[in-house]
Amino acid sequence: MKPTQLLDSIAAPTNLGRVPDTAFKGTTGNWWVSTATVNDTDGHIYVLNPNPKGTKYHGISNGEGYTYENVKFGDMNKDGMMDVVTARYQGGQGQMIWLQQPHGKKAWPQVIIHEGMSDGNFALFTKNRKKYIIVAGRKFSSIGVLWTLDPKGKWMNKQKVRHRVADNYGAYNDIQLVDLNNDGRTDVLTSVMKRGASRGHVIGYNLPDDFVFGQWKRTVLAAGFDAEGSPGKAQAFWPDPKTRGRGKYYISCYNY
Repeated sequence: MKPTQLLDSIAAPTNLGRVPDTAFKGTTGNWWVSTATVNDTDGHIYVLNPNPKGTKYHGISNGEGYTYENVKFGDMNKDGMMDVVTARYQGGQGQMIWLQQPHGKKAWPQVIIHEGMSDGNFALFTKNRKKYIIVAGRKFSSIGVLWTLDPKGKWMNKQKVRHRVADNYGAYNDIQLVDLNNDGRTDVLTSVMKRGASRGHVIGYNLPDDFVFGQWKRTVLAAGFDAEGSPGKAQAFWPDPKTRGRGKYYISCYNY
């Protein structure tokens, strides 16, 4: 397979992913790209429409000096439109934010919902029709949950957002919400990176019924990662999805 270059003008990309076709009215086939702050170039979130004849893109984030690594989509203000949820980091400060999808080609208003604990790795989780954000902080070595006290479930007011740290096991990488043991319940798959004397492990958490305040049961799934910055992201898969026998894991490696 011969690769095709679609774009070379976005500096320091950190991640990319497909935008759900239902996210933006009247347009499909879009992708998002997150970037890092490097030298005099600020990190941003971009939306692009890949085309070998010329890829168009535009930035939707604002703020200077931040690095972005991840994007999720969800209706955060209950207006029926999909918003962009992301986390960002700079100089010891981490923020969980969301960008409100505008009507038409206008700016995306930004809402900061939490500071601290969030830096890049998170997942949206809905239970009993209520939205939560599971956060795994690499810089802050903590994993936990955010939720809102707003009676309508809107994430508009930072003062109504609460957080709880569930564990402080190490520098967490990107997380996957998946049923690890075939019991019909959602678990958390993640990894912690080896840095100095710290441990490098792939770990799973069994979420209790009351995962906001209850104890998350931690299980070490793989150990012995002695190289600095390893392991990276862990991803569960099943060789035979129909029978869902014994699961396996892809593991990437970083070198920070």
